[in-house]
Amino acid sequence: MASNFANQIWNEHYRPLHVKDIVMPAAFKKYFLDMISSGVSNNLLLYSPEPGTGKTTLVEAIARDLDADVLEINASSDN
Repeated sequence: MASNFANQIWNEHYRPLHVKDIVMPAAFKKYFLDMISSGVSNNLLLYSPEPGTGKTTLVEAIARDLDADVLEINASSDN
């Protein structure tokens, strides 16, 4: 139990804060950086059945870069 808690803290501590810091394919990064530079966020649907793919990190970074508010709904825990 303690190791899971320690890993969670590590994950939050080293989570990228901005889209430019996230490791992803260049085309995806360009798309998101262009979206941020325009100042308008598109309607996004990020889907992956696997946990740990960076969906939450990406959304939080986009919101931080746009200085926007986020309403996070986790369907697996809020269902």
